Amino acid sequence: MSNPQVQTAALTPTELFEQVEGLFPEDLRRDCWYLAAAVECQAAHQTHTAVPNRCARLTSAADRTFGGNQASSLVATSKSSFIGDLYKHLLENDARNAATSGVEQQFRTSDQRKRLSRRLRECLMKEFTLVGIPLVLGAVSALAAVEKAEDADATFTRSQVDPKVASARGTAHLESLYKENLQPIFDTWGAHTHEFQWLEKDIIYGRFLSDFSVLNPIETQMVALPAIMCQGARGATGWHLRATRRLDVSVENVEAIQRAVEAVARWAGRDVEGWIRVYEIEDEV
Repeated sequence: MSNPQVQTAALTPTELFEQVEGLFPEDLRRDCWYLAAAVECQAAHQTHTAVPNRCARLTSAADRTFGGNQASSLVATSKSSFIGDLYKHLLENDARNAATSGVEQQFRTSDQRKRLSRRLRECLMKEFTLVGIPLVLGAVSALAAVEKAEDADATFTRSQVDPKVASARGTAHLESLYKENLQPIFDTWGAHTHEFQWLEKDIIYGRFLSDFSVLNPIETQMVALPAIMCQGARGATGWHLRATRRLDVSVENVEAIQRAVEAVARWAGRDVEGWIRVYEIEDEV
């Protein structure tokens, strides 16, 4: 199966994000594509030196557009400050579309903007388990710097999490995504299995990736998959492609999501040649 590459290296930020939005599956586009975009920009930077210069164009260019699933991608390629720009342009583009096309606004009211604030924060909370806290904290500061006080969500969603409940839900979600593949992965960890099973079940999944109070399971995968893809982690990418399919996202939609993620990664200077494709793991679903 061929993988048509989308040329993005010479695009302006506006052209890039218009292209990425267009690549994203239509039925997931409205609420998902800015999440995935936020992750990508940080993860790709960790493994490619060309990223800082190209990501700098995002914050210096006056002409920008927004990207729903793009938040994850931007954090992952290490341009945390773009999250603030992404937030502003989500609002600006929303108002512009309503004025020119009569489209119902997503972010017209303060409550709607608080929802966006809460969703971007949750994206970052989940992403830190995948790319590390230093990159994510920069994004948190950039987001806070551009939010108006009346539009920023100040809820503390994890203040009352019971450790036993977190462990149980983390284990259940892991098992639903990995199924018969989970124990063989654990078995590769040898003497370190107990510590890392606890980390996966109780913390990474228990506290974060199985908490669906803000982002649902598919939206959570739109954070996890780009973050892992942009680090070039072939094995883990395969696991999360398989997990996305097990959430009933179609092969065609997963392939479209991959192309959108790769467009940002390529623009950020990553070599995506040889990245695993969804059709390579389809017989494992």
